[in-house]
Amino acid sequence: MLRDAREWQVPAEDVLLVGEITSMSTVLRDRKNKAQGYGRSRVPLYLLVDPLDGEGSATVFAEPDGSGRYRVEHRVLFGERFTLPEPFGLEIDTSVLRPE
Repeated sequence: MLRDAREWQVPAEDVLLVGEITSMSTVLRDRKNKAQGYGRSRVPLYLLVDPLDGEGSATVFAEPDGSGRYRVEHRVLFGERFTLPEPFGLEIDTSVLRPE
């Protein structure tokens, strides 16, 4: 059964966090276009896991300004820990993301 495409759409104001993992085919969109789009839509948190960034990194973008920018960007390399801001308040250990 085909589903209505709108069934998968969620209003931006209902989204607390968007997470993306880059791949070779999406890396430029994930790093720039999506960050700008989510910032413009005022999505509170954007978590970008980027295994293609050198040895790998995770970046949390927070405090969108509505013009396509986030006021806060916190980047850690794989192997480091970071705290996902409220309302989550979770500590994330990125050592599990390191390639073997």
